[in-house]
Amino acid sequence: MRTVGKRYKGRVHYYDMWNEPYLKGFFSGDMAKMVQLTRIANEELKKIDPSIKLVSPGVGDIGEKMKWLDDFLSQGGGAYVDIIGGHFYSTGSNPESVLYLIKDARQVMAKYNISEKTLWNTEA
Repeated sequence: MRTVGKRYKGRVHYYDMWNEPYLKGFFSGDMAKMVQLTRIANEELKKIDPSIKLVSPGVGDIGEKMKWLDDFLSQGGGAYVDIIGGHFYSTGSNPESVLYLIKDARQVMAKYNISEKTLWNTEA
């Protein structure tokens, strides 16, 4: 993180922590390790440039994937990110079909008192 942060200082202002870490092909550690990695990424990037924003690991839709976000926040991960990232895919041609996914993510955020953080759709 330090190397990347230094290389792109002043050019990259937002970093997406991880893509779908609940998929074994993307991450093999446990939740404690993901929270630790997120904390370290936050610390290293903000030392380089305090204005950098860190986006939480991106999670998919409902069910187990939203439970992953719940677990991440319950173990303190929300303290180390500025933005919550989600992957909200619409079904068919109706963009409003993602509203229930946004609502679910917002409920999890409220549960951990981080409703003030921005929620981004980082994959669609």
